[in-house]
Amino acid sequence: VVIDESVSFHHFRMVSNLIEDGTLPPISRPKQNMPILKSAKPFRSMHNCSAQSVWAIINGLTIQNGEIILAPSLWQRAKGAGYQTIYISAQEKGSRYQYFQTPNDISLMDEQYFFGSLPDRGRDRAALSQAMKSLRKDEKVFIFLIKSGSHFPYKAQISRGEVDQYSFPDKIRQKEREYLTSIYRNTFHFLASMLTTLTTRETMVFYTSDHGQNLHASGFPHCNSREPHRAEWEVP
Repeated sequence: VVIDESVSFHHFRMVSNLIEDGTLPPISRPKQNMPILKSAKPFRSMHNCSAQSVWAIINGLTIQNGEIILAPSLWQRAKGAGYQTIYISAQEKGSRYQYFQTPNDISLMDEQYFFGSLPDRGRDRAALSQAMKSLRKDEKVFIFLIKSGSHFPYKAQISRGEVDQYSFPDKIRQKEREYLTSIYRNTFHFLASMLTTLTTRETMVFYTSDHGQNLHASGFPHCNSREPHRAEWEVP
């Protein structure tokens, strides 16, 4: 399970289209754009804030007839099915948990890896490297990976000057260019590397983001409690 940070479906699709039209370089050869990244569908996160959304995914939160229903957690189900459980976080530092993990959740994690102390641009690479290493184990494993992704300020997630290397249409303003470049670099390249590496064993991958982004918000682009925009919930 791969949970990205602050990736909206609208901009995920925009990046795919920008690769197709040549604005952004291809991420894999000989194909210009991996088919799986072109076929992403919109989904609604359960919350427009990170911690609440991740908690809802782990605990299978649904709403039925106005009531909140919780399922056994992913950790419980994975352990019950005989998987070794591995938690990888590109955001948290050490054991400073920030996603409402309970002591029971933590006790069900066989291994934990944290990369939040690394520079922003190196966190996802380190998390992916650990995930690929963990998948080489002989036993079957369940991995829950939280990416560093594309949290604002977006320019902190990309190399200095990278956004200026691409000929974006004039209608796309600077902040959006930085956001698109971050998704291109930190999501598309991450997924391409992961999917092309998963050739040694049978693996099922679930990918989504914790929440979307509203770049037109006067305040924060997500986690707004007053007049939040639907873009804050729409994720790939």
